[in-house]
Amino acid sequence: MKGNLLDILFIPIIFLVIVIGTVLGAYLYGNIKDSLMANEQINQTVEPYLNEGEKAMYNFDYVLLFVLLGLFATSFISALFINTHPIFFFLSIFFLAISIFLISHLKTIYSTFYNVTEFQGVLYQFKITNWIMSNQILVYFALSLPIVVALYMKITS
Repeated sequence: MKGNLLDILFIPIIFLVIVIGTVLGAYLYGNIKDSLMANEQINQTVEPYLNEGEKAMYNFDYVLLFVLLGLFATSFISALFINTHPIFFFLSIFFLAISIFLISHLKTIYSTFYNVTEFQGVLYQFKITNWIMSNQILVYFALSLPIVVALYMKITS
């Protein structure tokens, strides 16, 4: 299936859903871990596994960064091989502006999620993800602009 110009609108939405799902998973894992650790019989046998699971859960912070950079890299490499006409450059800038507008609303959704007090302890552990989501407009613009430029500014021989 070929890519579509409207796909640039869906990438930030998908990333937001992944981030919220990861944070909710870490929150639930913490609650389950606390419940299991309260039982002394389970505590001794399960504690090493729960600690390893907790480390793995917070490694998703790096996984999300890798996913974002992977999306950028594949999009940029694909843009280098797509033949486009320069007249569509302004249409791409228009879609980029619409995407930035959409991201401003997604940032509001994340800010509302971030301000829920139950999630503060978990969100503190996801430093990279919080930085990306707090500066989502800048990050998305900085990653999208080179793709748009690569689409239209090709050196032909």
